[in-house]
Amino acid sequence: MTAGPPVLATAAGPAGELYERALIGLIELFGVCGEQHWGQWMRQDLDTWRADRTTGHHRQARGGMGSLDDWWYTDDPWLDAAISQLINASTAAATSAEVDRDRFIQITASGGLGSLVWYRCLACGSGCVPPDCAESGAAAGWATWVVPRRLTDSYDGPWWPVGETGAPYTRYVEDRIAELGLARHDIGLRDAPCRSCGRAQWQRTTASVF
Repeated sequence: MTAGPPVLATAAGPAGELYERALIGLIELFGVCGEQHWGQWMRQDLDTWRADRTTGHHRQARGGMGSLDDWWYTDDPWLDAAISQLINASTAAATSAEVDRDRFIQITASGGLGSLVWYRCLACGSGCVPPDCAESGAAAGWATWVVPRRLTDSYDGPWWPVGETGAPYTRYVEDRIAELGLARHDIGLRDAPCRSCGRAQWQRTTASVF
């Protein structure tokens, strides 16, 4: 297996500081993607935290229909991956911060790492990876390394890649696709014919990436 770029960084520091930084990051990124509802929700969370050091409103955003967990992200997988990591970090810090804002905590990146979505042809067994799935796999790995480091000032770059920042992750995922014997093929809504047999019978599956 090809050696991969770094993943799964850990954010460490006072719970209140990490919570506030995660909220500020979410406000910025929801603004970038034009998500007004959740952007305003996070601004209220930040105002509430600064005023009375409570996190209940933020924790209400998670779980159930219509919650933050239900939000369908953007058409930019790198932005989506950063937002996902920030959501996880803010939730992880929220409970500890309300009990003791100065409590030292560690938050390990999570969510979606290690899964490359691909499709198996049920007629002939060949496999393919749509381009958006390949990019999402690279973005997930990148965000687990960058977002926790950005929260603790050990990385001062943008929340999502600019230029060649994400290139090592993209190249690594491409290498993994080749190692797994999968082809790059956009099947759309699963109605594109298999390049090997011409059938259109696809089964969604996942494979380890990082």
